[in-house]
Amino acid sequence: MERLSQFMESIGQRHPLNVLAVVLSFWNPRGKNNAAFLDVIEKTFPSKTLKTKVRRDICISEASIFGKPIFETSPKSRAVDDYVSLSKEILKRL
Repeated sequence: MERLSQFMESIGQRHPLNVLAVVLSFWNPRGKNNAAFLDVIEKTFPSKTLKTKVRRDICISEASIFGKPIFETSPKSRAVDDYVSLSKEILKRL
């Protein structure tokens, strides 16, 4: 995790950005390193991490293969639920 932290820090120094929010995708809720990863993100982008995380879901890859939006290919998937929640959270920040 230290290398990730250094990498993120170097990006921030070379490319100053005004970040609205940080979105975590391909999220595995059972991941072993979640807490450490979130800590690095929060240190790099304080108070920018959104609560909504887009979970890993095969239907996202399938939608990409078909070249169609996930809302069309798997409208009842958990990924769609995540993206709807994410959209609402971003709109609140705006």
